[in-house]
Amino acid sequence: MRSTPVYSTISGARTRIIPTGFGNVPRDSNRAPGEVDFDASIAKDFSLWRELSFQIRLDAFNVINHTNFTQPNSSLSVTTTSNSAAATFLNSTSFGQITGTQPSRRLQLSSRFFF
Repeated sequence: MRSTPVYSTISGARTRIIPTGFGNVPRDSNRAPGEVDFDASIAKDFSLWRELSFQIRLDAFNVINHTNFTQPNSSLSVTTTSNSAAATFLNSTSFGQITGTQPSRRLQLSSRFFF
């Protein structure tokens, strides 16, 4: 697949910011690390009277407390200078870096009343 030039609208004018495109990197080739997620739940039902019942439930999310990283930063920026009509294609300082994690282990206690 051939890469084509990249355009952006700068000050109301369509401007070519990269003459040859992004090279030969295939689409969606930048992937995040895999995710390990194990959730568990325990519930106990209590029969109260005829059709009435009560349930207590404990849910645990990310039980093994594995660190799951967020997506890599994919922010790019285009800037222009006041004395030039040419655009400059810049990477952000954290482009391609993973800067966060998803929440750690969480527990949730709930109850239900069925009638």
